[in-house]
Amino acid sequence: MVSLLFGQLIRILLKMKKTKILPLLLSFFVTLSALYIAFKGTTISGIFSYILQGKYIYVAPALLSLWLYCYIRSVRWGLFFDRKLDNKLLFSATVVGLMANNILPARTGEVYKAYILGHKSSVSKSYCLGTVLLERLWDALTLVLFSVVIFIWVGLFSTTGLEKALYNIHVKQLALIFGILCFLILLFLLIWVRNSGYFIKLICRFAGVFSLSFADFCSVRLTKLSEGLVIFRGWKKVSMIAVLSLIIWLMAALTIYYMFKVFSIELGLMAACLLLVVIGLFVMIPSLGSLGTMQMGFIVGLGAFGINKADALSFSLVYQFVDTMPVILAGLILFWKDGYAFGKIK
Repeated sequence: MVSLLFGQLIRILLKMKKTKILPLLLSFFVTLSALYIAFKGTTISGIFSYILQGKYIYVAPALLSLWLYCYIRSVRWGLFFDRKLDNKLLFSATVVGLMANNILPARTGEVYKAYILGHKSSVSKSYCLGTVLLERLWDALTLVLFSVVIFIWVGLFSTTGLEKALYNIHVKQLALIFGILCFLILLFLLIWVRNSGYFIKLICRFAGVFSLSFADFCSVRLTKLSEGLVIFRGWKKVSMIAVLSLIIWLMAALTIYYMFKVFSIELGLMAACLLLVVIGLFVMIPSLGSLGTMQMGFIVGLGAFGINKADALSFSLVYQFVDTMPVILAGLILFWKDGYAFGKIK
């Protein structure tokens, strides 16, 4: 399977347009640089020694949390549409998308996810892609909310360990900047929903200066993308999406929490939530399958709690294997079972 996957990736590279080569090279550079920084000052023997100490019975509840995370993501995704879609199809496309994100650069999995759902349902691919972008916005907003919850928790219960960690990684400042950015994006989307016709006409008029065909292309694509924003007109659905978003990230935090148990790390669920916020910020940096950037996130996050770099790196490697390998295997099986091939999805 590894050789087959490697061959598929080589074929993708050979077929790629020059405009896509630069982002790929950037992802390679970021990945290699982050891995170099992460592994610098550590030893392979030390990493293996730490890994062998794990109590891997706790991987079972971690995997349960992981699959609940995947399933609830698919349920939430279904709420972004104006029609009822098959739950199995949503789940399958979600798993394939997560698989592609874990092995391909530049969040390519989002395109795969939208393509597969659009190909297998009556929904246009542009509409599907619009809902995927909305999903990512909700994920970002939820991370900010997680940060706020942590601040409130620290204020109410004066948890010394969390206070020190918050100070060490400047998460308040990062969350504030990130929160303002998310708020501005959300505000723009709300304004767009209520004035989409006006904005589309304005953009198409500008595009028509260059080419009428380009203006028509913009009109069709923007109209379909705007259809994915209809959920902002129904507050009941928005509330359901918000609740599911919190549950999704709680499942992700639980996965980290149970992995703490594997290595007898005495940190609670709130610490796992804080670590999730830190990792979320780091994996936004473009890399191949979050490799390297995730390690840096764990080193910074766990380091804030006094865990040394070598142990944090070792923990991150085991966590990333548990968190991604089952999804990669399941995603590849679903992807190839349905006759798809890498490089043919655009």
